[in-house]
Amino acid sequence: MKRLWFNFTADYIIIIIIIIIIIIIIIIIIIIIIIIIIIIIIVVVVVVVVVIIIISIIIIVVVVVVVVVVVIIIIISSSSSSSSSIIIIIIIIIISIIIIIIIIIIIIIIIIIIIIIIIINLLTCLVVGEKWVTPIKKYSRGLLWAAVRNSSMRRDVHFFTLSIQLFL
Repeated sequence: MKRLWFNFTADYIIIIIIIIIIIIIIIIIIIIIIIIIIIIIIVVVVVVVVVIIIISIIIIVVVVVVVVVVVIIIIISSSSSSSSSIIIIIIIIIISIIIIIIIIIIIIIIIIIIIIIIIINLLTCLVVGEKWVTPIKKYSRGLLWAAVRNSSMRRDVHFFTLSIQLFL
């Protein structure tokens, strides 16, 4: 076995290089896992906030519609005869249920669109490596194109900026 001038054999150098490469690969894998965990946490936090907002809006809408329906039913039942008032009350209840369902569907669609925008922005941010670019500001251009065009050459990933911008 050929000895080198600093008293190491070639086999030791190969082993050291392999160990260094393994350490670098482990560090890269750990960094990727940390980034994925951060993304999952952010998406979960945003989804939880959005779900809380959905539930609160739905509760408010249902309470308002129920109060209005109860008031209308009280007014109708006190002023007209019993047979016609029952039919009117049933019609009002059916209309109020339909209104509640339509409003809930609209709110859920809006929230799904917001979640899709957040996920697209997160992916755009990771692909381009730049700060958030919201389609609200850049509605006339493509997301990736806008992110590349408006890049500030900073490699900061502002995770919470979009959620703050969306809810302000």
